[in-house]
Amino acid sequence: MNQPSRMVLALVGIAVSFIGLRWLLAFLTHQVDVSDRIEVVAAIFCGLAVLIASWALPCASLARWRQWSPRASYMLGALSFLIPAAALMYFAKSDRYASIMLVPMSFSGMVCRKITYPHLTYEQATAPEPPLSLLSK
Repeated sequence: MNQPSRMVLALVGIAVSFIGLRWLLAFLTHQVDVSDRIEVVAAIFCGLAVLIASWALPCASLARWRQWSPRASYMLGALSFLIPAAALMYFAKSDRYASIMLVPMSFSGMVCRKITYPHLTYEQATAPEPPLSLLSK
């Protein structure tokens, strides 16, 4: 699949999951039955998963294009996720449920790093940077 079609799919995924999560968070009412609550929580998690994957794809593409390190690609995916999280918290009009949008930031960073560097293990990606040296070898 070529790069423009991936970006179009990512934008469609972001739009659809954003609209779905906004609707779920804005019109969340009090459910009496336990199965209704489980269904709402499952729908929110599915919407968050699609939003995380769709948001991480353009971030990983940018990190790959700029040739950033695994740590920088993680930070790009995690910190840039504040944009849709803040927008959803603003549009949801429900402070009680909108705060869950801050939790998937780290997941977005991990997915972005895994897309950018699929061959690295978790230990290799989180290894400390080598110390700086004044003298070149």
